Amino acid sequence: MHTSTASSTHPVVAAAIEALDAHDAEALAALFVADGCVDDESETHEGRSAIRRWFEATPATRIELLHEESYGSEVELIAKAHGDYPQSPLSFRYGFELEGDRIASLKISLI
Repeated sequence: MHTSTASSTHPVVAAAIEALDAHDAEALAALFVADGCVDDESETHEGRSAIRRWFEATPATRIELLHEESYGSEVELIAKAHGDYPQSPLSFRYGFELEGDRIASLKISLI
């Protein structure tokens, strides 16, 4: 188990946090395997094009990493998302499943 307050120790997860913070849909989608998927509060987006479109439609946020746990190819983050929306900041669990140096899936759930 690893706990962090700044950036992930996993390069691809750290790059995902940077893309989320920069609201860079192209960079985020490129971090996924070709058939990767994002499950965002019961909506699933499969493939890089769908991930890009999903992220372009989300509000810009800044991720404040609170906790990180790693188990083999799985990385779970607990973070606050600060953004331009009424309930900001919101706390989320980000569950990454890694495949080599890419993200196979990302599950995002409100906590």
